[in-house]
Amino acid sequence: MFLPGAYFSQIFNPYLEVFGEYPFFNQRFIAQNNIFQLSCKVLYKKSGDIIRSKGESESYFFDRNGRLTHFYKLISWENGLDTLHYFYGYNPDTLIAIYYTYDKGFNKKTFVYDKDKKCIAIQYSRIANQTADLLEVNFGNETFLTEEKLEYVYQDGKVVKRVYINNFGLPFKEEIVEYDDHGYVVRHEFTYVTSGQREVIYYEYDNYGWIKSKTCYYPSENKTEKKLYYHDALGNLLKIEYFENDNMTHVEEFLYDKNTYIIRATIKKRLTDEFITIRKFD
Repeated sequence: MFLPGAYFSQIFNPYLEVFGEYPFFNQRFIAQNNIFQLSCKVLYKKSGDIIRSKGESESYFFDRNGRLTHFYKLISWENGLDTLHYFYGYNPDTLIAIYYTYDKGFNKKTFVYDKDKKCIAIQYSRIANQTADLLEVNFGNETFLTEEKLEYVYQDGKVVKRVYINNFGLPFKEEIVEYDDHGYVVRHEFTYVTSGQREVIYYEYDNYGWIKSKTCYYPSENKTEKKLYYHDALGNLLKIEYFENDNMTHVEEFLYDKNTYIIRATIKKRLTDEFITIRKFD
């Protein structure tokens, strides 16, 4: 796995999708403040309506080093509530495995590294879940499915290029990461070699080195997605504005405890219909 650096805001890593698949919390911040669990209720509000609950919630668990080890979401479906679990393994401080719930079992993604801590393979497997309880997990047998190998074509001070090899021994994806003279990631590009489909990501930073914008360009679709990040003087992420082809689509705000600066709520509004999603932390 490649992450474009450690230019964190105080509690979140804005390079990653906040509340997404990969650990998106600032490990140092979590460890230094002895945070072992964060939990929140997920609430919704339609335009002209009151705030409503569907019984959804999220909980995040950390080890003593500030690493995210497990999180789960209670999600509302037509037939009631379901649970999405994510588990993370490390060796000793490098992410080596992600387990996530899918269709009454777990898909596992394992990252293999060489002695220089470069990822050289990604292995995929399936693990049975031997309990039907929403909040409990009992790992069963593991079935190996497939593997991708990674070859580093060149690596110098400013540009890293690697090629993903499928289980037939053929290349299917190329990845390029470009740094500026100060070590900041300025471009991150993916290309699928058979179709030519590309994704190019550009990063900009403010005077303090905190991320200011992330622009994703999809040439085959002629589509651009952009995020603008706003921080306070201490580096706390305050707001993200989301754009698609220069049209703002969402605004997400982050609210903190005034005494501790621990996250207390996030509010994300979809501008087309003013639908609001709220995460209210305990």
